[in-house]
Amino acid sequence: MRIKVSFPGKGDKVLTIEAECDLETLQGLILSTSEDDILLEGIRYGFPPQSVTFKGNENKTLEQLGISNGEKIIVNLTEVGKPVATSPMKHPDASQVHKQGNQKDSKASGASSKGVWIDSRRLLQVHDVPDDNSCLFHAISYAVYKDISLSSEIRRIVAAAVRKDTIKYSDAILGRPNHEYSEWILKPTSWGGGIEIAILSNHLKYAIYVLDVDACKYEKFNEQLYDQFIIIAYNGVHYDTVEILDGSYHQTVFDIREKDSQFLLQETLKVAREMKREGKTFNTTRDSILCNTCGTTLIGEREVSKHAEKTGHVDFRQK
Repeated sequence: MRIKVSFPGKGDKVLTIEAECDLETLQGLILSTSEDDILLEGIRYGFPPQSVTFKGNENKTLEQLGISNGEKIIVNLTEVGKPVATSPMKHPDASQVHKQGNQKDSKASGASSKGVWIDSRRLLQVHDVPDDNSCLFHAISYAVYKDISLSSEIRRIVAAAVRKDTIKYSDAILGRPNHEYSEWILKPTSWGGGIEIAILSNHLKYAIYVLDVDACKYEKFNEQLYDQFIIIAYNGVHYDTVEILDGSYHQTVFDIREKDSQFLLQETLKVAREMKREGKTFNTTRDSILCNTCGTTLIGEREVSKHAEKTGHVDFRQK
């Protein structure tokens, strides 16, 4: 059978391979096709994308994994010398702090509106996603898959979950008939919120920590169910993703069992406080939003959502 192997940032290659091929053999074939010095972590395939690491799964065949002819698989790779997996965070020691303090780059130390250095090489930052009314779905898609093109598929997951359980997602809970809501949430102009976050947390098997930038606190979804979690930052009208940037490696999934996870959460709050200090938050109970299309002034996200649904306008800014 033929499969397309996608190397992030390096293009695609088509391999002809037997369905009985195991992952160890596939790993060797992939390495033989690459001219770069790389390390392989595993592969992602299917939808929703599922990840399989090479380590511990060497004897599993493509057929056993459900990979069929024409499948596209994405290789999780890292250039040699780069981190290949999540690593526990370390508190910077005195020498690191001194080194940072003497760097001339304005990003070298302390919190900025978008990030804070957690040691001499790793930056905890807010990763911007497009501001197009699908930001919640973009933020979660980026956190889980490093790919916002799956946002529309994530909307479909939500719509299917709503339609499937008309009792849990009753008309009263949704504020409109169940079938209308499930159709409405598929529209790219429809904003997502708590209902969508809870559904996606259960579906993706990650706890989702929502950082309320204005309140400088977290709202945690399913923290008792899942040890691994992602963090999305909400400034009152827009969601972005929290990540750790280490060279070219972007860490967006964390584990509460890691001894420094609380340090991560505390440092993320520093980012939120700095964003709030710089006025990069929106309070839905007191702030106004201007529709750039028609000039209407709206109070809070609910009015904006209703206005967008009624008029089709999607271009807004804080007034």
